[in-house]
Amino acid sequence: MTQPDDDKHGPAHLAKLREALESGRMTPVRRSLGALHPAEIARLLESLPLRERELVWGMVDSEDQGEVLLHVADDVRDSLIRGMSVEDIV
Repeated sequence: MTQPDDDKHGPAHLAKLREALESGRMTPVRRSLGALHPAEIARLLESLPLRERELVWGMVDSEDQGEVLLHVADDVRDSLIRGMSVEDIV
């Protein structure tokens, strides 16, 4: 059985992602986002301040963005959609 800190999809992993983001290390953030379920990405986005949220949103694979939008809170969804082009939304 894995320990919670070893769970690559648990709260500890999201905390490590936030630390990498705060330190400016974008490569591990991109790599980690690709391994997360859209609901986990949504949870991460909801936990971030607006500036960091927008930065991370730009790193989310475009194929996953629709699914992520289904999982975020309405206010977060609205802010993310406002920053998207019409082509991306469609």
